[in-house]
Amino acid sequence: MKVITEAMGESVFDKLMRLIATDYEHAKQAMDLVDFVELSPEEDEQINQAYVSAIVMGSDSPGRDLKEFGYDFHQVFIDVYGFPPPMDKEFTVWGAQSGPNIKEVLSLRTTVYGEAPDVAQRVGHDVEFEFWWDMQSYDYDLEQEILMEPWFRFETMHGKDGYVVFEKGVIRIDEDEEYSEEISKEQLPSAVRSAMGLPWDADISGWPELPKGQPPAEGSDIEAPVDPPFEGKRTLNRNFLFEVINDVLSEEEEEFDTSMIDELLKSDDEGFIDQAADLVDTLEGIIPDKKFEQYTYLYYLIVQVYRKSPTGKEG
Repeated sequence: MKVITEAMGESVFDKLMRLIATDYEHAKQAMDLVDFVELSPEEDEQINQAYVSAIVMGSDSPGRDLKEFGYDFHQVFIDVYGFPPPMDKEFTVWGAQSGPNIKEVLSLRTTVYGEAPDVAQRVGHDVEFEFWWDMQSYDYDLEQEILMEPWFRFETMHGKDGYVVFEKGVIRIDEDEEYSEEISKEQLPSAVRSAMGLPWDADISGWPELPKGQPPAEGSDIEAPVDPPFEGKRTLNRNFLFEVINDVLSEEEEEFDTSMIDELLKSDDEGFIDQAADLVDTLEGIIPDKKFEQYTYLYYLIVQVYRKSPTGKEG
């Protein structure tokens, strides 16, 4: 060990770091020498981080090489999303090791189940966790560079593919090409559970690491959103109508705030427009007669223009 140390110069650590930063082949040579030199725990950690970066940036099979290095893939998901994939499952390399048109894929694939009295039947949901190796970004919450971007796919309650991705420091939740929303770490567990059609507090068999969602507001009997599945896209239901009516009856002001009806009528979603009409009918006698007539006529015009035009958009 003394001979190797002297041959490499006074700063063994600096020499190893320069070697690792050269390219992936030199990085592998440097790691062959690490076991024969003395490094502090801090230096050893920096060497390992630099080698991981060299694998991601230079290896033709980063997933396989990182797995052989003993890299903790679960921790990347914890850092970015706040929770890991199932800890009792391992990431596996799929695909051939060679071939011009075949790329290896490192992923963790499993099926999870919701377990709760509110879950009518035990339905499995496929989930899959992967990485984008060629996309690096910066996590401003962690104040560190993310060398590989973790993402996962899950099966929604409608049998469609839902995705959670981390791009340019932002978490997004998507459903196929129909829906996409920027979301926070704190909101993510609720959104994923809602999209899968599972109660906010249900135990998840096969994925106990998925945190509980946010409970309904205290004193509210509004049911959890079911379609569209994500937060911020809740449709009206009977409980919601009753709650609105109760708010109206308890209002001390003479005129009811109809801004919610205005927003629903502006929507391109026919279901929202129909719900606005239902709400107007329900509130007849509560909202001013003039507004009731205006809304009724506006709904009639929307139906004539929107639904009878060939495109369904404009006449």
